[in-house]
Amino acid sequence: TGSLEVEDRNVLARTTATSADLVVVVGQPSTKGLHSLVRCVHRLIEHGVDGERIVPVFNRVGHTVRHRAELSRAFAQLTDTGQDVALASPLFITERRGLDSLITQAAPLPRALTRPVGVAISALLDRRVPTAPVWSDAPERIAVGSLGTRFEAAEDGSAW
Repeated sequence: TGSLEVEDRNVLARTTATSADLVVVVGQPSTKGLHSLVRCVHRLIEHGVDGERIVPVFNRVGHTVRHRAELSRAFAQLTDTGQDVALASPLFITERRGLDSLITQAAPLPRALTRPVGVAISALLDRRVPTAPVWSDAPERIAVGSLGTRFEAAEDGSAW
């Protein structure tokens, strides 16, 4: 932030996040990953994304229930801002060996990996109340002269 290049680069992501039905935020099941996930969620909420539209996901999580419970508890504590913001419970994607070779071969991912997340995301989308789109496909009348011309003189007297 602060530089125009960074602002220009991130404008598409911010615009998309504002108008998306759901925003899936993915992090690793580590201290650094948890910190990054929480920071990203806070920034989305500060930007105006409704907490109910944010779906936190932990990637490459082990199979132990205890580890998942600890991650869920820590995520809930760190995202509790004291405001009335409802966040979905985190989803967990387990660690799978051999995914790199599947991606290299352009093979489909295993259903055991994709189905639980797909079902959860579909359920969240089904519960969402559709909102009016931010944009409209209907044409808008442009007032004559409202766009200016290419050859108008600048303040310094130059043609551009």
